[in-house]
Amino acid sequence: MQKYEQIFYNQLNFMSSIDKMKFYSTQFNEIKPAIEKTIDFVDNYDCDWGDYKEKVLVNCIGVLPFILAKSLSNPELEDKKQIKEIITFLEFILKNKRNVLMMYLINSTTTDTSTELGINFDDSYGFDEEKLKKEISTFKKLKKLKNSVKQKWFSNVHQILFLPKTLRYVYGTKEKQIAQFMYDLFMEFDKEVDLDVIKKKLIHKSNKDDLIKLNAFENVYVHN
Repeated sequence: MQKYEQIFYNQLNFMSSIDKMKFYSTQFNEIKPAIEKTIDFVDNYDCDWGDYKEKVLVNCIGVLPFILAKSLSNPELEDKKQIKEIITFLEFILKNKRNVLMMYLINSTTTDTSTELGINFDDSYGFDEEKLKKEISTFKKLKKLKNSVKQKWFSNVHQILFLPKTLRYVYGTKEKQIAQFMYDLFMEFDKEVDLDVIKKKLIHKSNKDDLIKLNAFENVYVHN
């Protein structure tokens, strides 16, 4: 049980900080019962899981925080705030990389492991001006991207996409069975999602997602 609880907590880190705090303060007592309910659901589901039962269970628990949460904001809004902070930080470095105070701060807060002394930045060993400009340009482009509108509890929740990918190793290309399993899991917690929506918004999207493809059925977000 402790392992599954840790998986649940890890997933909470992918909510916005406000949503995460709200969940801990108002729904913490729901975590263990929900995990136990999910274990029973997978144990009793009419399917021959073969060698994939544990992986299916892990990915089911991985989506639980998003199923249970009473409200979820669009995480892109918090991402944009962080992007602004990154741009400010990079521009500060670009403008002050030869500043005496900047050099002092770098030297006093870093350690060269080969000498155990602070690092002294100079023109040959330090920040690359062209690389800084390139990163600033990249993050400014990201800042200009239009935010998507979060309409449903599963919208813009990347972690859910690992579940249909894992189920594909059990059901193959039988999307109807994959969608039915996901529908049944969601309904265990009174979160009805139309079967066609599950196919189009989750299963098909999962099949096209580059990160999902790279990690096969391994949900990189559930590891300790």
